[in-house]
Amino acid sequence: MRQKMASNKNQHYVPQCYLKKFSTDESKAAICLYNLNKKKLIENAPIKNQCSKNYFYGEDLALEKALQPIEGSSLK
Repeated sequence: MRQKMASNKNQHYVPQCYLKKFSTDESKAAICLYNLNKKKLIENAPIKNQCSKNYFYGEDLALEKALQPIEGSSLK
């Protein structure tokens, strides 16, 4: 049986709205990055997987939900 992924589990410590400013595609879904540990250039790395950690702000999601309106308003 496959478990349902928790909503807001992947929490960004660098807001996605900032990363989108550096996007490499028109959909603003990917950035170009350099992995220092592997010494490797990664083109079109999905923004949704960058600068984030599962439950970075806690599993209760209180802080994550409080930050969402602020992050959303910075897109304008």
